[in-house]
Amino acid sequence: MNPGRAPGDWDAIYAQIVSATGWSWDQVDVLTIPRYRALRRHWEEYPPAHLLLRALAGFQPRKTATPDSFATLAALAPGGKLRA
Repeated sequence: MNPGRAPGDWDAIYAQIVSATGWSWDQVDVLTIPRYRALRRHWEEYPPAHLLLRALAGFQPRKTATPDSFATLAALAPGGKLRA
């Protein structure tokens, strides 16, 4: 569902579950790995509505920032302060 995600990116996994189910982060905490895998198998056959809408609309997510782009941004603010 999120091919660019690094394995073990727990924040992304939790966010995926929260957005697909409407559960709170605390509710996701009690979800076991086998049950998460069962949800993923179900979602492969019956994708959550927000993913279907994204596909229908042709939405492409922005590329995530790379360390190089952060270095470029940081160079704009030497010492942590933006210059006017």
